[in-house]
Amino acid sequence: MTSTHIVGRLTHQADARISGPNGNYYLPGLLEGEHVQVDEQQRPIILHASPDRIHPICADAQRCGGCDLQHMNQQAQAYFKQQVVAQALQRQMLPIAGMAPIRQPQIKQRRRARWALNQDGMPCMHQKKSHELVAPETCHILHPNLENLRTKLADIHQKAGLSTGHLSATICDNGIQLDYARDCQCNWNTLLLALNPIEDICAVYHGQKRKSGNHGILRINGHHFALRPGVFLQPNGDAAKIMTQLIVEEIKQGERILELFCGTGTFTALLAHLGKVDAYEGNQSALEILTSATPALPGVTAHKRDLFKRPLKSGELASYDVVVMDPPRDGARSQAEELARAPVNKIVYVSCNPISFARDGRILQEGGYQLTKVTPVDQFWQAHHVELVAVFSRW
Repeated sequence: MTSTHIVGRLTHQADARISGPNGNYYLPGLLEGEHVQVDEQQRPIILHASPDRIHPICADAQRCGGCDLQHMNQQAQAYFKQQVVAQALQRQMLPIAGMAPIRQPQIKQRRRARWALNQDGMPCMHQKKSHELVAPETCHILHPNLENLRTKLADIHQKAGLSTGHLSATICDNGIQLDYARDCQCNWNTLLLALNPIEDICAVYHGQKRKSGNHGILRINGHHFALRPGVFLQPNGDAAKIMTQLIVEEIKQGERILELFCGTGTFTALLAHLGKVDAYEGNQSALEILTSATPALPGVTAHKRDLFKRPLKSGELASYDVVVMDPPRDGARSQAEELARAPVNKIVYVSCNPISFARDGRILQEGGYQLTKVTPVDQFWQAHHVELVAVFSRW
């Protein structure tokens, strides 16, 4: 039996909420205001399309889980992400008056990819909400250098007997670093020999073992960082620059700076030239990248600490003028609770998850902070994910 619906507001994952006889269910690929007919297998037929609907640029958009907004035009994507942030704030009773328009990078494609290899050795994405793999004919969200490499790798992997496993590729300033996960097994001499003619590749790793080449190098504010496998890196380089600019604008020269979840030093490289920085990170590899930067970062003291198990206490926070924090997707509830009790003047919070951010923001607000600015950043072109940089102040 079919039913007809008018699509309401989309969820934060860009799904349409449909009311059925057995409760609500969720359908991807629809837009607010569209009239749809849904059959018993929950397959929608669009009766009246939204004016914001466009034809996806990718031939595999219906199957591939790499991005899920290709059916929206760019204005609709920006509006959707802006609303995702606004709704997360409103649910936690945080003000939206200070929210700025979304910032979009000039270069939208990603500099980093993580693939699963299919039985033919082709780097693939997972299908939507599935462990099944799909090899896109062309992946438009990747930087052209990564996409060009992806199309060459299947033949190379077949020659080396590599048919399963996971592979990450990162565009660095000296080329592309390939990080083969430990689940990749093959004839490494054959693989390296086949990869050798590709001039773009600067390094090849298997797990933490370097198989060939030199470290991938990232240059930030005059400092060189040697990339290692398995560490977090902002997937869009231009978006990282936008976020860094938003952070630096909030800090005065000579202030005492605390950076939490500092990672490899994406933000630290500029913070170091503003004042003394205490930088905390739980990942040892990321911290080693930060501390081995050349030339060394001035005035930075690095600390290894699991901030989920051992957040900095309010007493430890009291000596800082400003705190910069960029936690993982789950946010930093325990650290936010300590910050809410601390006399820090300003907190700059970077987040890739508006929901966990708003939860932590509510804790800070209840501790006396005011949310004064929120700037969404469209780091994930064609996907529902959105980054943001927010500012909390006590005075």
